[in-house]
Amino acid sequence: MKQKQEKICPLPPRFPALEGLRVLLILVIVYFHGYPLFGSPEPGTVELYFRSYGGVLGNQGFFFLSGFLMAHRYRDRIRRGELELPAFLQRRLLAIYPLYFITVWVGVFLSLAWSGFDNVNFSSVTLDLLMLSTGWFGSLTRYNSPLWFVSVLMQCYLLFYGLCYLARRTRRGDIYGFAGAVLLGLAMALGVWQFPTVNVQTGQGLLGFFSGCLLYCAYQGSTAAKRRREALAGALLLAGALALAAWKGMKVLDGGNGAMLFYTWLFAPGILLLCLECRAVIQVLGSRAFRWLGSLSLSIFMWHYLVYDFFYWGLYQRGNFFNSGPPLLRAGAYLAVLTPICLLSRELVERRLTAWLKKRVFPLPEEAPASGDTGLTPAR
Repeated sequence: MKQKQEKICPLPPRFPALEGLRVLLILVIVYFHGYPLFGSPEPGTVELYFRSYGGVLGNQGFFFLSGFLMAHRYRDRIRRGELELPAFLQRRLLAIYPLYFITVWVGVFLSLAWSGFDNVNFSSVTLDLLMLSTGWFGSLTRYNSPLWFVSVLMQCYLLFYGLCYLARRTRRGDIYGFAGAVLLGLAMALGVWQFPTVNVQTGQGLLGFFSGCLLYCAYQGSTAAKRRREALAGALLLAGALALAAWKGMKVLDGGNGAMLFYTWLFAPGILLLCLECRAVIQVLGSRAFRWLGSLSLSIFMWHYLVYDFFYWGLYQRGNFFNSGPPLLRAGAYLAVLTPICLLSRELVERRLTAWLKKRVFPLPEEAPASGDTGLTPAR
């Protein structure tokens, strides 16, 4: 008697827990950049851990999440010839660029306020505005430091589209392309091989983004039973990662490369699989509150360092901002300014301005609701 073959489960259009996961990742990045302003003067083990590794944890987590979600939304459409490159880039730029453009100019204004014209370079401003500051023409001055991530992300988008497009007539050709991009990113990140105009950050982006694409390819064709096993594997990966962090204090990963690989190949896939299959995690991170906070992730990412720059260099370093007060007071003041800026940015720029551009300037057909196009941007 033949055994009944288990059917492959179709994937939902949205992954609520992944939308909430962005909150945790962005908070890690906010603390990593802001601890000189509001960190404890006597940090404990956990705080020291996030001061050392919060940046690579958040960045690699977002790269990985971006690759997974981009493959989920666009891989099959590109392979079927349903999405041309101009429309693909138009969607990506409309989701990110309006807010990116504004924050670059705010960064230029702050540089003028702190240092005058001595610290403002026309070439750097131009390349910043063109998203070419990192990985295209070397590493130039960035007037909003975290925006290197967006510059590298655009490289990942272009390579992702090209690999999917070239695999239109093959069954698994793009998977081999994703694997090749992972190896290329690994070589760049480790300094084994670099082109003249790229740097380690480019390698980190390729490594994380296309590792996320590969996880999606493995997860897409899974049965329900296989996905449960994958969720268990994710839990074990995450437990092993946390155990290693607690046991070694991450000292074994000093130097950056070990930490980057740790978060890209252990932590990121582990937490992602739990967000996809673990009911408890889905209920918490997929709750309305977490999803709403996750919808602010792009605005928080774009604005948090500029607000920190204003408080730290404009007030704190000049003795005008609670220099003798407790760190929690400075943190409260920082959040009291950052929060309304992000709320206004989300409503006026990400929603209204983007909707107007889509309707009046760059008209695009509506799409079915889906999880965020990237780890940073909410559903469009």
